[in-house]
Amino acid sequence: MTLIAATAGAAIALVGQYLTRRGESSVRRSELVLEQCSQLVSLSEDFRNRLWEERELGQAGRVDGWDLAAYRLAAARLNILCRHQPLLSALQEMSDAGKRLGAYWRRGNTDPDELELRYGHYKTAIQAFVEQSGAFVRSRLRRF
Repeated sequence: MTLIAATAGAAIALVGQYLTRRGESSVRRSELVLEQCSQLVSLSEDFRNRLWEERELGQAGRVDGWDLAAYRLAAARLNILCRHQPLLSALQEMSDAGKRLGAYWRRGNTDPDELELRYGHYKTAIQAFVEQSGAFVRSRLRRF
């Protein structure tokens, strides 16, 4: 009887440790996803602000100074960490909208209405990404 009780106690302790580690790992992964999403939003808003500074304030070279490498790194990390399709689709849409805006701006001699349309679309795509990333992270953390 003592041997059975000792074995059951050890099994309960091991299962408890396993579940605790698994929960901690999941929380850490959610934190990493949140970090990457925040970085992507921050960099995207920085790009929009830099473009506005060039366009409205005439500060040449602001867009050229944007940190594209950091954006790509955060996007790659998010793609590795997360397989949630709505979030990754929102990331893709935000990236595509940013590329379309940046490509149009670099051409020069831009039509103000077309530029404003692309600028607004990028802002909308950023907001959609914020909403998807927030919903994803909240749903993951709600489990704990």
